[in-house]
Amino acid sequence: MTGAASVGALTLAAALTPTLPALAQSQSGPLPPIRVEAPPEKPRAVSQAKPKPVASQARSASGAQRLPPIDVGGARRSARVAPVRSALVAGSTVSSGTGGAASTGAGSAAFAAAVANVGRNPTDVHGYFAGRMSTATKTNTPILDIPQSVTVLTRQQLDDRNTLSLENALAYVPGVTVQQGERNRDQITIRGQTTSADFYIDGIRDDAEYYRDLYNIQAVEVIKGPSALIFGRGGGGGVVNRVTKKADGETINELRVVGGSFGRKRITADFGRAVTDTIAVRLNALYEQSYGYRDFDKLERWGVNPALSWKPFENTFVLFNYEHFRDRRTADRGVPSFGGFQFLGENIYPGYPLPTPRSAFFGVGNPSVRDVNYARNNMDRAALVIDHTTEFGLNIRNQLAWANYDKLYQNTFPDQTLGQMSQQLNPALNGL
Repeated sequence: MTGAASVGALTLAAALTPTLPALAQSQSGPLPPIRVEAPPEKPRAVSQAKPKPVASQARSASGAQRLPPIDVGGARRSARVAPVRSALVAGSTVSSGTGGAASTGAGSAAFAAAVANVGRNPTDVHGYFAGRMSTATKTNTPILDIPQSVTVLTRQQLDDRNTLSLENALAYVPGVTVQQGERNRDQITIRGQTTSADFYIDGIRDDAEYYRDLYNIQAVEVIKGPSALIFGRGGGGGVVNRVTKKADGETINELRVVGGSFGRKRITADFGRAVTDTIAVRLNALYEQSYGYRDFDKLERWGVNPALSWKPFENTFVLFNYEHFRDRRTADRGVPSFGGFQFLGENIYPGYPLPTPRSAFFGVGNPSVRDVNYARNNMDRAALVIDHTTEFGLNIRNQLAWANYDKLYQNTFPDQTLGQMSQQLNPALNGL
C-alpha cells in the first residue's frame, strides 16, 4: 500500500508539471482597462482650532517651560490710554493707514501723546502696565533700563481698586509701609526709612504734611532706593511722585457719585476737551463729606484743579494747571497703650492697647471736640511747563511751580503710659 501510493503521487506531479509554463504565458498578456468612479464629495466639517497647550505642555526646544499669557487689564483700558502708547515726542506726526499724515492738533492722538510726554506722564501704558517713565531719570526711559526698583500705579489700577487717597494707593506697594501720621498727614516707611516729606507732584517737591487725595491724579510712581542724585535732599529710602491729569485734548465727560457707610458722600468730576486746534482744557473737581466708626469723627474736603495745554508752535508746548485743595477732619490719635513700664523716661517694656470699645474717642469730648481735636489744611498750587524741541532733536524744558500751604492741627490724647508704677518712678508725669 505504501509503495503504490508513492508511485501514484509521482505520476500526478509529472502530469501537472508541463501545464505551468502555459498558464504563466497566458497571464502575461495586457489586462483590460478598469475605470474607477470617484465617490461624490461630501461637505467638509468646519475645522476647529486646537486648544492651546497648557503651561505644562508648552516647552521650547531647550526644555524651558513657556508660561501662558497673563491679562493685566489691557483689554479693559480706556480709550484715553491708547494714544499714550506711542510715546511720541512733541511736534511729531503719525502716518495714517492711507499713507497721509494724521492731524497733530488738539483732540488728535498725536497731541495727546505729546502732552503726556511733555507732562512727564508714564507712557506705553496698557491697563496696569506702564512701559516707560520720566521721573526716575528725567527722560522718557523704558522701565527695564532704569537701575532702580520702580512701581507705577496706573489710573486703571487705581480705579479698579477704588483708591481715593494716597495712603490707600501705597498700602499694596512692596517695600512701603503706611503709618498713622498722627491722623493729620501722610507718613510712610520706604525700605525702613520713615518719611513724611519725600512726596512730589510732577517731579516737584510736595513735602507739606497733609492727606493727599487722588481725584486729579493720573498715576502714582514709587521709586525705591536712594534717590538724592535726582531729587536732592531726602529720598534716603525712596520717593513717591504723583502725576496729575493733563489737558490732552481728549473729550472727557465723567461724573462719579460714591456713597458708603457712616454717611459717606463723595462726588468727583472730570471734564476735558479741545477748544481750538492748539488749545485744550480740562477740569477736575472733588467734594467729600463723611463720618467714621470712631466717636466724633468727621471729614470734609473739596478741591478744584483746572488745567490748560497750548501748542503755540509746531514743536513747542505750554502746560499750566492750578489746584486749590481744602481738608478738614477730626484729629484722632487712636487707642492709648496700657500696662507698660518706664523708668526716667525710658521704656523698659512696652504696654498693650487699652481694652476698650473700638469706637471710643480719647480726646476732649463733645461738644468742643472739633474745636480742640482738628486738622485743617488749605493748599494753593500753580505750575507752568514750557517745552520746546529743536529741529535737530534737542529738548529744552522749564518747569516752574508755586505753592502755598496753610496747615494747622491740634489734638488731645491721654498719657500713653497709664499705670501707677510709671507715675511713681516718673515724678515729671504726676498731674498729667
